[in-house]
Amino acid sequence: MKPKNKKDFWILARRFLHEYMPLTRNLSGKSVEAYKQSLKSYLRFLEEEKGISNENVCFDCFSKNLVIEFISWLKVNKYSAKSINLKLTAIRSLLKYCGSEDMELLGAYSDICNIRKMKEEKHPIMYLQPSATSAILSAFDVQTVKHRRNRMILILLYDSGARVQELSDLNRSSLHLEASNPFITLVGKGRKTRNV
Repeated sequence: MKPKNKKDFWILARRFLHEYMPLTRNLSGKSVEAYKQSLKSYLRFLEEEKGISNENVCFDCFSKNLVIEFISWLKVNKYSAKSINLKLTAIRSLLKYCGSEDMELLGAYSDICNIRKMKEEKHPIMYLQPSATSAILSAFDVQTVKHRRNRMILILLYDSGARVQELSDLNRSSLHLEASNPFITLVGKGRKTRNV
């Protein structure tokens, strides 16, 4: 099979998102969705800026020059370096997969790999001072069930370092309160578990 035409591009793109990413690479649904959204932004760029409709997208639309123009377009639209790098990673991953399916497509992947990622700014983490933490926790009226619950959620977030999504995913089996050293099991990004 020589996936050069438009139909074959869409066949490989579908396999990439629905088989390779979730099954072979075992990525979480949220990770696959992030890749999908990144690729959709590239398709939107092709349509809005280059007049290439989805029906006409083929592997030629993934040239180094077009991807560089896409990055410039993202910068103009005020995307952060982190978002731009995520979109570039999604395009690279798609082309790498397509190259593994057809060696003739490895050239496109190789060209895109020569595009440098943007340098991401690292901002220092701003921590709450102990007095600020105490003030927040003392603001709750512990006489009501709802306030006690909300206060406990904040304490658990603070003490465990859990993300809000990790906390909302907790269930009874995540709590190990009977252990000699009680802990909770959090399921984080990419379905990675950790005990805290």
